[in-house]
Amino acid sequence: MVNQSAFIVIRLLTVLGLATQFTACGSGSNEEVVLSATLAFERLTSPAAGFEVVMRVEDQFGVPASALTVRIESSCGTISSVSDGGDGTYLATVTPPGAGECDITAAIDAYNVQINRRAVVFDEIGADWNQPQAVEGLVNSGAWEDGAHITRDGEWLIIHYIAVSFSCIHESNDAACAIAAGPWQAPERPDFPAVTKIDPDGTVHNSCPTLGVSEEVLNQAGGRVVPQAMYGFRRQPDGSFAEPFVITFADADGCYGIFGPTVYPAGDGSAELLFAFDHPDDQDTPDDSAPDLYHASITLGQPTYLGTFTGPYSLDGFTGLPVGGVRRPGQQGNPSAFGFSDGQFESIWFDDESQADTNRDLLVSLNAAPGSFDDATWSAPITLPMGVNSAGVEEIQPFFDGQRLTYRRGDSIVSSVLTTSDADVTLAASWSTPSTDLRVTPVNPALPGAIVTIGEPTVAMRDGKRILYFVYLIRRADGLLDLDVAFVPER
Repeated sequence: MVNQSAFIVIRLLTVLGLATQFTACGSGSNEEVVLSATLAFERLTSPAAGFEVVMRVEDQFGVPASALTVRIESSCGTISSVSDGGDGTYLATVTPPGAGECDITAAIDAYNVQINRRAVVFDEIGADWNQPQAVEGLVNSGAWEDGAHITRDGEWLIIHYIAVSFSCIHESNDAACAIAAGPWQAPERPDFPAVTKIDPDGTVHNSCPTLGVSEEVLNQAGGRVVPQAMYGFRRQPDGSFAEPFVITFADADGCYGIFGPTVYPAGDGSAELLFAFDHPDDQDTPDDSAPDLYHASITLGQPTYLGTFTGPYSLDGFTGLPVGGVRRPGQQGNPSAFGFSDGQFESIWFDDESQADTNRDLLVSLNAAPGSFDDATWSAPITLPMGVNSAGVEEIQPFFDGQRLTYRRGDSIVSSVLTTSDADVTLAASWSTPSTDLRVTPVNPALPGAIVTIGEPTVAMRDGKRILYFVYLIRRADGLLDLDVAFVPER
């Protein structure tokens, strides 16, 4: 006998998170009802005023679904009761106690529907931007997600992944160096090269076994080699990032890595990767024992090996080519190139983190005419003028979109805009006064839950609006530092 109960299918399609399908039983006709729900955050007038959580529900015909019992909760501050807008929207206002994370849960319990998202609250948010939140999917972990870069179309997110806590190096915490704080295997981190130095229980050895460098040798030398690799992720239909693929070196145990990645897709699955790397051939070169800028061709979505190490200082088959055909004296890091869809580039923006914090400034190299990374006409590094740079303050990690330069200044992300599209970028008069995009000032960086700093800004353009991606450093309950990736859409 056919059961006359209807099966109500709740298909949760979130714009800002994971999509999940739920099935529940109800009474009535046999017609299948499909509901879709989205969850969004809308920032109010100031960070202190909080943000609104907005859940929207409609059926498969686009008809808003009202009169549902919806539960919305927050892990931080206070939250208002849920109001039914009568048009399929359900709203609640969160008032946070200050900068930090707010874990938000929105649920329709009658149908076993639940969405979890993490808002990230700052002391100051620029007028252009909505409410920041953590990236969803397979990107973030308890370990060290650094160097975040989003492609201009927002389809691919690249990170520099280090499988231990940020406290390992930056707080000289030996215990944090000795245990994996994040995944080192699939599905989150397939083909992780440092698996050779991590035990099944997560113990991390300070060694490079394939390269013949023992833990004893490194410990005696006082060196610490963290387990690292670059990873790329693809945007999913729900806005999360998954399908991870590694960018690394073969037979290097994750002891060598590149940093400051920027990716330029060609539209056919291939892409040009711009990055900084300290080539082992430079180790004994007095004026160039520091990272230089390289580029390489890669296939997005596929594991990429930039060369093979045959010894501690021997790299064979390196696919990277120095920008302009030369390795320049000094350090160049965190590069961002501006160019055009045909692969022609006219400027590369970068920094020099080998300097003391207060002496770190932004630099640019200009091409005589738009061309490839291989052109020999790239200028020597030019320090950007005062106004963009400032005395006694750190300016690093630039991103330039042809008109707007976004970068880290101290514990803020700021932007300066060219006065005209053809302005001379080397002149102070060509730039507007930098405005704040995001700022955090921790009352006590040692307190659990404190956001310590932010950085690594890059910007995508989707549906005619900018989305700013960045990293933020937070103190976890165990006292260790965790670096995660977040984003904030334009208002």
